[in-house]
Amino acid sequence: MTPKLIKTEAEYREALARLGDIFLSEAGTPEGDEAELLAILVEHYEEKVHPIPQATPLAMIRFRMDQQSLSPADLVPFIGSLSRVNSVLEGKLALTLPMVKRLAPALKLPVHLLLSPSEGTGKSIQALPVKRNETKPESKAKAPSPAV
Repeated sequence: MTPKLIKTEAEYREALARLGDIFLSEAGTPEGDEAELLAILVEHYEEKVHPIPQATPLAMIRFRMDQQSLSPADLVPFIGSLSRVNSVLEGKLALTLPMVKRLAPALKLPVHLLLSPSEGTGKSIQALPVKRNETKPESKAKAPSPAV
């Protein structure tokens, strides 16, 4: 097989078959060079036609929780109350930057993996209105009528 850009599923299957035959060829030999080139062409085709979707931050958190045998209660120091943790894990509340900064090292995850758009409603704690110096509206008492 002469290596060329893979454009169809049939060419992809043919390239995989050939690569399987010569995969263990010694580097620097004609078959070794062909195997290296075919691997690059196959990878290019797979990325284009069969892309692997990026895991969501929520999926990453759940995966690490499973790997580290963590419960939602274990995330309270990093996210906040248990109610807030559950809201994040249910996709009802997005992770905030402070949460990500605390959570990433605890779960041994790179920060950028937790910064992607979140699942669910995408509501962020930081997006909620903040009430500052709120005062009660003064009652609108009628001013006395001028004397006539």
